[in-house]
Amino acid sequence: MNDGLSVAATGFRDAYGLGDTPEQAIEAAMARLGQPAEAGGLGIVYVNEAMWPLQGRLVPLLRQRTGVSRWIGTVGGGIIAGPREFYDRPAVALMVADLTDDLVQVIEPDRPPPRSPGLGIVHGDPRSLEVTEGLMALAGAESYLVGGLAGGSDRFVTFGERLHDAPQGHGLSGAILDRALPVAVGLSQGCSPVGPVRRITSAERNVVATLDERPALEVLKEDVGELLARDLRRAAGYIHVAFPLQNSDRSDYLVRNLVGIDAERGLIAVGEPVEPGRAMVFVRRDPASARKDLERMLSETLARADSVPRAALYFSCVARGRSLFGQEGLEATLVQEALARAGGGAEVPMIGFFGNGEICHDRLYGYTGVLTLFL
Repeated sequence: MNDGLSVAATGFRDAYGLGDTPEQAIEAAMARLGQPAEAGGLGIVYVNEAMWPLQGRLVPLLRQRTGVSRWIGTVGGGIIAGPREFYDRPAVALMVADLTDDLVQVIEPDRPPPRSPGLGIVHGDPRSLEVTEGLMALAGAESYLVGGLAGGSDRFVTFGERLHDAPQGHGLSGAILDRALPVAVGLSQGCSPVGPVRRITSAERNVVATLDERPALEVLKEDVGELLARDLRRAAGYIHVAFPLQNSDRSDYLVRNLVGIDAERGLIAVGEPVEPGRAMVFVRRDPASARKDLERMLSETLARADSVPRAALYFSCVARGRSLFGQEGLEATLVQEALARAGGGAEVPMIGFFGNGEICHDRLYGYTGVLTLFL
């Protein structure tokens, strides 16, 4: 992204806009994007919460100004534009892909999931109770899904053929791209295990009573170490629980919050219903472990790519970015620098957002970063 404008010869153009008002942000993005596209193509747009006054008019305005009729996207707790992250001032990130109509199938929350296999770029409403089922239905059509749930505090909209500002249907909007388009996908966990994999031996709803036939709180204290065990309040927000996925190693797991502790009865409460027999491991979330795993993911994903990336999408958690790394733009910069090295030094068109959940394949994750490369 050379000052917000990338080389159109790759088939992907990106731009960002920043301003004191939503209108100024749009104008800045349009100036960087350049000439309107020919009919067709697919546009992807991510905005932060400061763009809220423009939400209902955003897609019609983009159609008019760019010549691209199909747009997908959402609002994030922050947005990513190349090595930049924007949170508080009105900001927009755009990508236009030169794809013919036969390569794109639009997804809407109130329509049955498409049955064409390919890469699904999907955005979900975190208020919808049917998002998980929708993901499984889409992936069941031999699609590989990437994306995330709308971010922010209480404004959860997604963009498709129209604005979706209330939970409906399966809660997912976006597009499926034909499988002929080559891609590579990587997933980075924001946590690292602090103890061995345990087995839940007694539980009810979201309360774990015993792990490996021992009081759950006793096991927690043992695994996190003496220093944190002395002050469990300090562990809150730092220690989480993770559920290893079936038929995978310890690097692929679903992270959920540790939401309560009953010191008198030795119980712990976690952020989703559990049942006896399920595997569980305690994990820590800190900047050093998150950065190390991000760098691992970037290296492995780029090594799997059989050509230089033409463009990229990056979806991260609202609990990452400046909240985790303590510096605005660090996470996006790490990703863009790795892409630039793979591309011989030139910036690769890249946009993304910080959401309330990240989507990879057919699952909804938390505290992760999901990278998609177009090759």
